[in-house]
Amino acid sequence: MKNNILLAQKLFQNPNKDLKVDSTSLLYDLIVRKLPSQIRDVIKNEDLRVKGSIGQGNITTHPWISILNPEITTTTQEGLYVVILFNASFTSFYLSLHQGITYFENKYKRRRYEFAKKVANYFREEITKDEHYSFDEINLEAQRGSLGYGYEQTNIVSKKFDIQDFSEKELKKSIKQFVDLYDEIKAHMFPGKNYNELVDSILFTEEDVYISAEEQIKKIEEVLKNETRIPHGAKQKLIMMSAGKERSKKYKKISSPIITKTDWIKKAKDDAITGNIGEKLILEYEIDRLTKLGLVDEAEKVKSVAIISDAFGYDILSFDQDEKGNIFELYIEVKTTNSYKDTDFFVSQNEINVSKKHQQNYALYRVYDADNILPKFYIAKGAIEENFFLDPVSFRATYKYTLQN
Repeated sequence: MKNNILLAQKLFQNPNKDLKVDSTSLLYDLIVRKLPSQIRDVIKNEDLRVKGSIGQGNITTHPWISILNPEITTTTQEGLYVVILFNASFTSFYLSLHQGITYFENKYKRRRYEFAKKVANYFREEITKDEHYSFDEINLEAQRGSLGYGYEQTNIVSKKFDIQDFSEKELKKSIKQFVDLYDEIKAHMFPGKNYNELVDSILFTEEDVYISAEEQIKKIEEVLKNETRIPHGAKQKLIMMSAGKERSKKYKKISSPIITKTDWIKKAKDDAITGNIGEKLILEYEIDRLTKLGLVDEAEKVKSVAIISDAFGYDILSFDQDEKGNIFELYIEVKTTNSYKDTDFFVSQNEINVSKKHQQNYALYRVYDADNILPKFYIAKGAIEENFFLDPVSFRATYKYTLQN
């Protein structure tokens, strides 16, 4: 392993090297094939993926070799993984427990570095401090704003190695230690939640997550002010219905319209508007319901989950009262459609898990006929799987490949 890293250094530092990525080159072979193969021999875990890269198109200033658990991530652009990162001069490298910077860039834009560091600091506080890991920032000799600079911001813990003076035995030992730490974190991850969902849980406190019902209603009204789904000036009145015992869509295959190609951009916009209508209706309903129960203080405390994320498994935090007069929190998931009462809808694994965890005070509010002047809804209390048939209609696809040595 050490000889291959030394040879890669020589090739990388060669001023006459081709700047274009060439899959037939020795440098490519070392970083993408040989060193990953040697790392696989060290970790001896077929469940982990080991990938190397010298860039796409042009050779990157920071080649890397990553170790990924497919249950957390299959790409270095997001999620949590272990990686060997070389600095710009190729004189040293870091073994690092790392996060994908692209996820933070895409979702949090200008606050990407701030939030990446906040998540890193959370893990640093949880990781047992010992000589195996450095909690200091890494230095890849990167320019601010570059991809390498992003790598520096997303590091959690690391260990630095000087290419001209490191022990192969020590590197192999460290790789095993970092993989053990990686496994330890995976074992603590909530089942059904992916890493990106956990990031939201880490980043946002209750104060960050929630917005008052009144404020959210105003925001939704602002979003919907130019929509013309109901007559101008009319106000929708939500009607509670029973869930019913029979499906309304008999002879579904012959009564449904001909299936045509879907305009997914338009559908996403329409679904977002429909979802906003449903949330607004339920927020108003909850405030009114609690007020009529005499729970005025609780009515003022109804909140909406303010961030767009599946990390929490519900949309609204409200309250209810049992037969003895005890007040408890009520977690509400809102599912809205413009169609029939029994129109199928999608739920995430996390929503299912949260409904099961809080089944005593969890409810799914199903709003339908949302575009009508008299929209309707019913309430399904308890775990989602106790109220609905669940069919697995989506799968995560992972790249299948064969190594060529």
